[in-house]
Amino acid sequence: MRRVRKNLINKPPKAKREVSIDEALAAREANLLGQNGLLHGQDRYLAQAKQGDLVIPLAQLSPETRQKLEAKIDDLPSKTAGQGGELCVSHLLLDGFGLAEHSDETDLIGLARKAHEASAYRKMPFDEAQTRKTIQTFLAGHPTHQLFIYKRGNRTRGVLAARAQQHLVFDGRYVEIDGFFIDPTDRSYALARDFMQVLEVWARTLDATEIRSAALPTNRAQAFSYFLRRSGYSLNSECWRKEFLSC
Repeated sequence: MRRVRKNLINKPPKAKREVSIDEALAAREANLLGQNGLLHGQDRYLAQAKQGDLVIPLAQLSPETRQKLEAKIDDLPSKTAGQGGELCVSHLLLDGFGLAEHSDETDLIGLARKAHEASAYRKMPFDEAQTRKTIQTFLAGHPTHQLFIYKRGNRTRGVLAARAQQHLVFDGRYVEIDGFFIDPTDRSYALARDFMQVLEVWARTLDATEIRSAALPTNRAQAFSYFLRRSGYSLNSECWRKEFLSC
């Protein structure tokens, strides 16, 4: 499991070198997404704020406050550090969340089997070879493919598979949820919410405009639909969508 420390900005004596807030946030984000391996040397940066730096995400500003800032500051988005989610999920990676690795493959196949048994396709035979091939595709290191997992007791208890896709008619990406399953013995609203929070941070790092989820064929479709609606998603045809506020 790749992990990340809680702190973004360390005390000066422990700092490796001084960098801008933007660079420190980028380093923190890379650690969160497992891009720095196990050493996490970039954790030791000391961020230095310059005059004009705004650390508050624009999406959290009230319309009135944003209007006042825009009247005084040109190009407000370029003066804003972060996407509004980097700092609020760091504790999750200390509580069992992380990115799947090849050593998790056996557990992932077991979860896929349980998910199949609970799906509308349970009458079809479960194909372990195809499942393994799909998992290996996600573990191949593609920057657009990610498997987020939750572990407890050294066992993988939940998984969320997502892919970044290119919009067909304009320049931009969206993230699509390919699969989401939590073992029934660990299932809770809080755990599902934390999964979606980590997913949203990843989507924002890719500058995605939205997250999409098909109306998943499961015997818990009603409960899952209620959960998505509470998480800020809206149903458009047979696709759930959560759009990100434009900066």
